[in-house]
Amino acid sequence: MATLRDVARKAGVSISTVSHVFNGYDDIPAETRKRVWDAARELDYHPNASARSLVSRRSNLLGLVVPGRAGMRHPFLYAVICGVAEAIAGTRFGLTLSVAEDDQRSLREQVNRWKEQRLEGLIAMGFAEDHPVAQAILESGIPAMLVDTILESPRVSWVKSNDTEGAAQAVRHLLSLGHRRIAYIHGLGGQICQERLDGYRLALSEAGIPFDPQLVEVADFTKSGGYRAMNRILSRANPTAVFAASDLMAFGAMECLRDRGLRLPEDMAIVGFDDIDAASHVTPALTTVRQFGDRMGKEAAETLVAFLEGRIEKPHPSLVGTELVIRRSCGYSAKPYSMMA
Repeated sequence: MATLRDVARKAGVSISTVSHVFNGYDDIPAETRKRVWDAARELDYHPNASARSLVSRRSNLLGLVVPGRAGMRHPFLYAVICGVAEAIAGTRFGLTLSVAEDDQRSLREQVNRWKEQRLEGLIAMGFAEDHPVAQAILESGIPAMLVDTILESPRVSWVKSNDTEGAAQAVRHLLSLGHRRIAYIHGLGGQICQERLDGYRLALSEAGIPFDPQLVEVADFTKSGGYRAMNRILSRANPTAVFAASDLMAFGAMECLRDRGLRLPEDMAIVGFDDIDAASHVTPALTTVRQFGDRMGKEAAETLVAFLEGRIEKPHPSLVGTELVIRRSCGYSAKPYSMMA
């Protein structure tokens, strides 16, 4: 069985340097830390996590913060978590799950638990900028990376999709097929929702088509919300195509259209946003804007770890490109093409 001395010898450093690396001290250069951890992995040496935590007062834990139990059901969440897990594999960090509710008492208790657990950093997703949980993270002083939430401080930053361009490309595709009356089911939330609306309006403006508020309806990123929004639009307008700000809302719109006796895509073309797994299995298969949740999670975790290890001075924002995936719901088949940020 390998010892601390074996790791030191293989890494070419002193035993005290190895001890400092394992205990998370900041006085060791990043290159040396990497050499020590590489040596430990090669020798299959596993320092005692509890002992390290007691000595260094560091937990070596990151908290993954997600919305209440209902929010956890969204398929996009799984992709982000996979990216986070990939990024921290082989680092000194473990991961804990924190399901955050937004009532003030529960939120205070949650923040206290983060501090009691001595979480070194947080990765949060699914919160609008003005959501109490997002604000609590910002005020907690704990370093954090937010997914789809644009907030910044010296210890907090974000990663998100290029939502404006992704939405614009979806609408441009419908315009290229001859549609001029394009409805939009607008998501209810923070900055990402506004940017998708901006992309919708941008594409219309480029084509010289005036914005018509009668063609826009707000929903809550659920299938039932998409159904109700589509129903309200059809009660007052006659679009030939619809763009929804999420695939789940697009599925609801598709169901509403069928219940009204309309055929897809013959009577109505439809485009979603996310490209969750089910998008390729509905009938007709859904044209949609693909988000790379795994890439976003990986980018968020890598940035946070780099900051905690002192390799960067502050967390930095990242914009991740999207991809329009064209399927049968628009009555047209073609290969996907990328829209990178």
